[in-house]
Amino acid sequence: MECSRLYKVNLLDVPAEGSDLAWHLDDDFFKALEQIEIEHGSIDAALRVRHKADGYEVDVDMEGNVDIPCDRCLEPMSQDVEAHSTLTVRLGQAYDDDGDIITVAADTAELDLAWNLFEMVVLAIPTHHTHPDGQCPVDVPFLVSESPEPRSVSDADSPFAKLKDLLAQGDADNK
Repeated sequence: MECSRLYKVNLLDVPAEGSDLAWHLDDDFFKALEQIEIEHGSIDAALRVRHKADGYEVDVDMEGNVDIPCDRCLEPMSQDVEAHSTLTVRLGQAYDDDGDIITVAADTAELDLAWNLFEMVVLAIPTHHTHPDGQCPVDVPFLVSESPEPRSVSDADSPFAKLKDLLAQGDADNK
């Protein structure tokens, strides 16, 4: 991942009073991650790295928008994104991310935040995202029109009816 080097923090360089960082996540960031969820975006990320007794704490605030496909028409739509997260980081033998605490190797003490930032953006996107009603650029009448009558399945067409017949036949053979 080419952009990864841009989103690294050397924890040994963080002063005792902490450090403030500001990054802009743009199209290059999302393309470098080679993910299909988001191709375009403009997100401002503000980070505050602080020393704690047992490691470091990284507060991340993000705000901006991303272009994602509409669930209704599959055309791109702009989605506002706002996220806040606090990451707990410790120095250890090797890199480990158990979900609650990120451990980075003490010999390099370099925290790569690219993937964490991407995950925060993805988690800030609503599960169901569509253009406002009537604003899809593609006409999708089959999705917004009255649904057709459900087709009825007769008992003879049902696969369960055939199974029922086989069970009945097996019971008759056993008698």
